[in-house]
Amino acid sequence: MEPIAYVNGKLTPLSKARVPLTDRGFLYGDGLFETLRTYNRKPFLLNEHVKRLLEGASYLRFDMVTLKDCIIPAVYSVISTSEFEELYLRITLTRGSGGEGLFIPEKSRPNITIIGKPLPDFSRQQSQGVKVIILKGRRGELAFLKTINFLPNLLARTYARDLRAFEALLENNDGFIREGSVSNLFIIERNTLVTPPLDGQLLAGITRGLVMKLADKIGIRYQEKLIDRENLLSAEEAFLTNSLIEIVPVTAIEGRKIPMGGMTRALQAKYRLTIKDFAKHSP
Repeated sequence: MEPIAYVNGKLTPLSKARVPLTDRGFLYGDGLFETLRTYNRKPFLLNEHVKRLLEGASYLRFDMVTLKDCIIPAVYSVISTSEFEELYLRITLTRGSGGEGLFIPEKSRPNITIIGKPLPDFSRQQSQGVKVIILKGRRGELAFLKTINFLPNLLARTYARDLRAFEALLENNDGFIREGSVSNLFIIERNTLVTPPLDGQLLAGITRGLVMKLADKIGIRYQEKLIDRENLLSAEEAFLTNSLIEIVPVTAIEGRKIPMGGMTRALQAKYRLTIKDFAKHSP
């Protein structure tokens, strides 16, 4: 079975999908993306992902006329056409062709592509936990946007893999660790769930937001505050989140072992109940 791609209103096998070489996403990284997954072939938190995508597009001055009403139907068309049981979905939005050099064109028609691929399995990491490393680095002034300028993240994740770690946590020049290369970070400190605040230097993860809502529902106190290396290495528990991995416990940081504690497990259990209810009752 070959993955299905959506390109500007048309469905095609992924191997035959094409965008012009003049596309500004290809030339300049002028674009945004979202990743999400299905449960029971239903896209989870799709509205939240599309909202973030469109907010980013508005900030980057994309032509919004053609975008607002087509993305959600396009996602469902990819799902209904695909033969895979569950899907990893990648929505990519680029500015399209046009403009003179680096100047943003006054008018351009954005390119919308969606890829539906087999869903990776993270069940082992969710149950056993993962090792992470800390790297000096930052994603730049647009860290709060999910842009396709992803080289710092790519290099950080590759370096983590070289050291047989699951993720690289990025330590900014100010000494604070706000996120991983592809994940948001949570720690448990003095029996309180802690995650870095949305200060413009990290992505407002969709799963991050859901986890905070779930914590509130099951009576877990949470706080948004900056986390430094000392906070991280002395944490009672720690875990990572994103739409594909869900909640993955961190069991080792820079060689220091971290226990998989009850708060992480309670949030994992509540998360599973949430997606079970979604898969069963969502249209």
